[in-house]
Amino acid sequence: DYNQCVQLASRAKEIGADILEVRADLCKMAFSEVRGLLQDLRENVGLPTLLTIRSFYEGGRYFGDANFKGDEEGRLKLFQTLIPFADGVDVELYAHEIRNEVIKCARRHKKVLITSYHGSETPPHFASGGDSVSLGGIVDDAISLKTDIVKIAVQANNYEDLKSLLMFTASFSGNINLVAISMGKMGTLSRILSPLVGSCLTYGFVDPEFAIPGQVSVEELKRLFAQFGDIRIDRADAQSLLEEALEQNLLQTNEAETCSV
Repeated sequence: DYNQCVQLASRAKEIGADILEVRADLCKMAFSEVRGLLQDLRENVGLPTLLTIRSFYEGGRYFGDANFKGDEEGRLKLFQTLIPFADGVDVELYAHEIRNEVIKCARRHKKVLITSYHGSETPPHFASGGDSVSLGGIVDDAISLKTDIVKIAVQANNYEDLKSLLMFTASFSGNINLVAISMGKMGTLSRILSPLVGSCLTYGFVDPEFAIPGQVSVEELKRLFAQFGDIRIDRADAQSLLEEALEQNLLQTNEAETCSV
């Protein structure tokens, strides 16, 4: 609820989070209250907020309410209502019905813009035929839209999936900021190692009740990053880093199954 969100945000700041992602599609309150929540977080918690209204098709739970229809028209209306009160916005790169209008609104209000891709089944670097897309293709599509950050989150089913995304991130040299994350239990290491090989963000939880499989707590991320120091790993060293981390069992996989804040 509203008070719990504020408490979690305050706790996130206390333990060292830099940004708060507000998943409006997961908030257990009327969407009209989310506007007040964003204002409250900005004024009283003091961390920048990233607004996300994730679609059902990419793993979200947006179904609308009494004031906002549960289709893409309603989701666009909600984005346009809430964007002025956030510091940044995340919209799916391939949400063709609403993406361009969300981008226009974000630009009009001078917000940081993330376009994202979430592949819950087949990692795109293994997809073939039809409308499949490569990791490089996702980045190219985001660059064509002149977004600030492109986020790629793909399911890691095995070690090769995990390695492929880390290798791609380590060798990336495009003129756009990249966030690259492997999802699922195998993805835990990517959430820790991706920032070391070039990912500009990683996501952590405050309360395990709101964590997803493979996610790492903010406290643990801060502890690990403090140990690593200010280092940057290139492609040549990324594979050996991953193999060493696996051998040392760097972190236990989170078993929680609920969604993150």
